[in-house]
Amino acid sequence: MIRTGSLAAAALIAVFALPAAAQRTEIDAQAENAERGSRWAGSTISYGQVATTVSLDKSAELTWNPYWAHALTLAPRYRFADDFVAGLSFTVEQELTDSDWTTRRHEPVASDLFVDLGWTGWQEQTTQIRVSASVRAALPTSTLSRAQTQLLAVGPSVRVSRTFDVASGLELSWSTRWMQRFHEQTTARADASGIVGCSAERCDALTNTGVLNARGDLLLGPSVSLRLGDAVSLDGDFRWGESFVYDNARVVDPVSGDVVADASDFAGRTSTLFSLGASWSPADDLTLTLLASTPTPQPGLDGQRRPPFFNRYTQVGFDLQLNLDALAARL
Repeated sequence: MIRTGSLAAAALIAVFALPAAAQRTEIDAQAENAERGSRWAGSTISYGQVATTVSLDKSAELTWNPYWAHALTLAPRYRFADDFVAGLSFTVEQELTDSDWTTRRHEPVASDLFVDLGWTGWQEQTTQIRVSASVRAALPTSTLSRAQTQLLAVGPSVRVSRTFDVASGLELSWSTRWMQRFHEQTTARADASGIVGCSAERCDALTNTGVLNARGDLLLGPSVSLRLGDAVSLDGDFRWGESFVYDNARVVDPVSGDVVADASDFAGRTSTLFSLGASWSPADDLTLTLLASTPTPQPGLDGQRRPPFFNRYTQVGFDLQLNLDALAARL
């Protein structure tokens, strides 16, 4: 769960940003659980809550605007071959405080529907480096994607990782994903309203046709995961993101022929994501996770780079995850 506090953060993070623990669930866990023989290994249902850190301090900003929400996520996975896994992911979130962007109080908000196909990978025997890959399709079931006239988004990713003999396992990895987007229009709809991610500082992005949609996004960065026994793991994740917008037209005075405006040099929008997580699995079918994440559109409105690790967008929360395959085996 990530509060989309700005349009740039919403468009980028909603599709790509997964904490390190979540990326293990999508790719590596299937390879490890394949030995169990169950083709549904890795299927989960999660419930969590999240709040921004500025909600805890009324004096943090000129106007106190707390945010607290909860969400339910369904993520079935199916291993249809020894090295290949297919999956779906869909989230419904509801703000428990007064919302700034929904048309009704406590209105449930749906995410895009993500369809994933993952390859569990190949490991080089000498260096013990594993290469894995996946491809994701995003169907525009969210209000934000529909307002941006998005028809479909498709993105391949590659992940390189290595596990070291530290504690119960220290894994270092690097992930890269490109997401290609397809829209009806190069700008959002002019009559859009009730848009998730429309904060006070960037609402104009979805209420006029002058702000360009992103034709594609690139997200890359490192992850680290440390296992402390069979039940506890610590995860860290950092991502750099760049959204590449459609070409912008030059505005020319029809009488004089002079260029009135030229924004063709504007290439895209930059974001960063930093997250930390601590997970505990008291049983095979249950995982509890504490999370802290900072999705940040860069730069700030003053033109200066925002601190990427802690700022006004930082949020904290917890997730309770039921591992459906293990739960079915227990029952």
